[in-house]
Amino acid sequence: MTPTKSNPIRARECANGQKPIISQAMFEEFTELQTMRKRCDALRTTLLQRLDDGADVESGRLALEIVTKSEQRLKKADLIRWFGAAEYARLLESAEPTAITYLKVVPRLARGMNGITPRCEVGV
Repeated sequence: MTPTKSNPIRARECANGQKPIISQAMFEEFTELQTMRKRCDALRTTLLQRLDDGADVESGRLALEIVTKSEQRLKKADLIRWFGAAEYARLLESAEPTAITYLKVVPRLARGMNGITPRCEVGV
C-alpha cells in the first residue's frame, strides 16, 4: 500500500475482490519489533561507550567493527550565518515540504475509520 497525496491510506483489493485484513497479531509484532529496535539502539550506545572507555573485547566467533560515514548537511544555523535570517526565511518558504510516512500503533480508542488513524503533520 503506497500513500498518495489524494489518498494517504488506501486498502488494496485481493485477487478475489476482498480487502486484505490487518490483524491484531500484525500490530503486536510491529510493536515488539519497535521495542527490539529501541533495545538494540541502547545496546549500541553501551558498546560504543565501552569501546571509548578502552574495554577489551572477548575472543570468539564475532568481532566488532566500527564504520563511520560522513555526509554534508546544511544546518539552519549555518545558513542563517551565511545568508542572514531574512534570506533563510525566503529560502525556507520556497522549499517544497518533505513528507515522511511512518506507522504508529495506537490504542483502539484513538482509531479512525476501519481502525486507521490518518495523520498529516507538518514540521519545520
